[in-house]
Amino acid sequence: NRSLEALEVAFGEIRATTVALSEGDLTRRAQGRFDGSIAEVTGALNSALDRLQEALAGVVHAAEEVGAGASEIAGGNSD
Repeated sequence: NRSLEALEVAFGEIRATTVALSEGDLTRRAQGRFDGSIAEVTGALNSALDRLQEALAGVVHAAEEVGAGASEIAGGNSD
């Protein structure tokens, strides 16, 4: 049955993407062309990963800024 095969492929993509996420891989996205609810779920999963990746990049940037500021303060204290 083609419908069952399509669901298995879609579920396999969702599974692979969520397993990658659970292992810390934020680069994996659900691939494939899906219809209806499956397209909504894979699209939402991919969008959530994009937003998570963007948020973590912001945290990394802020931490780098704090580190740079702390280095400047430490350098000023040693003068």
